[in-house]
Amino acid sequence: MRKYIDINLGKRSVTNRELHGREIAECGRYLIAKMLLEQNIACVKPLAPENPLIFSVGPFAGTNFSNAINDAFDAGVTPDFIRNIGLETLRLEAAFNDAAGFDEEDDELPSFFLDEPLPPTDKIARFRSGEVNAAMRNLLDAHCS
Repeated sequence: MRKYIDINLGKRSVTNRELHGREIAECGRYLIAKMLLEQNIACVKPLAPENPLIFSVGPFAGTNFSNAINDAFDAGVTPDFIRNIGLETLRLEAAFNDAAGFDEEDDELPSFFLDEPLPPTDKIARFRSGEVNAAMRNLLDAHCS
């Protein structure tokens, strides 16, 4: 069992909800992106009182996620489910960015990431935002159509 806690400072309220099975696998970035889209937060100013502050913990980082969930919660989660929720998370995040008015230019890293080698490996960024976004669109088109 995991708990989802919503603390609303404006209403001075706290609501708790227990998460079970697949709901646990749908936490993290997927739940955050879905919640922000459903609440139409994309157009809210970052520091406005209506904008939620979200803390999310990932207990299965670095593990075989589907096996870890099934071992802990007997949820019947498959690797396909994990892949599909990852794709849906990317789709939700892209929809949020579109609704917020972000475009490809906003995704571009500062030039020093592309120009200045970073120690200790002396590597630089290899991809521009256009290439990354095109690859993501191709991935989503191939799997979400």
